[in-house]
Amino acid sequence: MWKAFNNLFGWGEPVSPQLEQQDLETEEESMTYSDLELGDVVFLESGGPAMTVINICNNAITTAWFDGEYNLHTAIVVAEALTFDDPND
Repeated sequence: MWKAFNNLFGWGEPVSPQLEQQDLETEEESMTYSDLELGDVVFLESGGPAMTVINICNNAITTAWFDGEYNLHTAIVVAEALTFDDPND
């Protein structure tokens, strides 16, 4: 049934679990809370503004940033979603 369904939409064969595991092993390691210090400038891996780390509580990282109108924003983000490299470049 899957083969007929996948061929109908042009998806090809389903991905095998071994291939998915292999892909995970070749990815870069995610950031952890131990990589961070207060005052670090970080970015969401998906993009967005530069944010300053203002609190670290286990894996919950509190960040702060100003928007274009000087409004202060804060967010609590898991460390794995952050990067030191600007993905907007």
